[in-house]
Amino acid sequence: METEIKPMKVIKPKTLSEDQESALRKYKVIVYHYDGYSNTQISNMLNVQLSTIRKWIKKFNEYGDVLKVIAKSGPPSKVNDEIKKEIEKKIEENPKILQKELVEILKNKFNVDLNTSTKSRTLATIETYKNPQKIPLLSNKNKEKRINYAKVHLNDKFTNVIFSDESRFELCPKSRKIFVLKGHKTPQIEIKNPNPSVMVWGAICRKGRVALTFIDKTMNKHVYIDTLNKHLLPNANKIYGQSNWRFQQDNAPCHKAYMVRDWLWDNNIRLLEHPPTSKPRPESYRTYLGNYEK
Repeated sequence: METEIKPMKVIKPKTLSEDQESALRKYKVIVYHYDGYSNTQISNMLNVQLSTIRKWIKKFNEYGDVLKVIAKSGPPSKVNDEIKKEIEKKIEENPKILQKELVEILKNKFNVDLNTSTKSRTLATIETYKNPQKIPLLSNKNKEKRINYAKVHLNDKFTNVIFSDESRFELCPKSRKIFVLKGHKTPQIEIKNPNPSVMVWGAICRKGRVALTFIDKTMNKHVYIDTLNKHLLPNANKIYGQSNWRFQQDNAPCHKAYMVRDWLWDNNIRLLEHPPTSKPRPESYRTYLGNYEK
């Protein structure tokens, strides 16, 4: 009688936490080290920096455990939980508060004097200081123009408006600094020199795309007029009919040139003006005007 073979039960691997992953990586470094691998080979296999590998091996040789928590030498920290809560409270009340103002407040309330390094470490732990998001600076004149624009277009549906813009796209744009976790290898990016780029001009409307074209020259008033003549006029008239549409463009210098204005006038193109330093969305006019009237 043949024995029935039952299918083997598959045990799904347990997902490790970040702390468990870190501990496992440290143990692997020690095992590979005593197996005869060089630090460079271990770094390539585990994607760990050489300085970190040397630090872990030194810790294991000194204490016999790479995970051992070593008490820090020196006096206890000046910043306790009560002081941290006070810092968070003051920052929530006034996000623009200066660090020196925080130090003065803590000195008066808790009789504690924070030096530069202690202050920086504390703020880094709380993680509340960030660069503010940049927004256009609006003068009173610009604000007044926005209000007037909202009043004029309060009930405008923009059904026959053609919106346009141009932008440059680069193959290898300039990259900013990135965050890299401790113990992780710094990522690399491939760049090409010279950096290829292309200028693209496009226009859209409520009915879809109007035109999209590549500009192989520097965008100036002459190139801009040529672009509008070849790509805007025929497509816009085909969609809406002769002179049954309005045209929107931003306030770039080549757009505001007298030669461009004259060309728009000669071709009976109605220009939709908009406030400087912004491109307000149609659905925001009613809200903006309502807030102003309140």
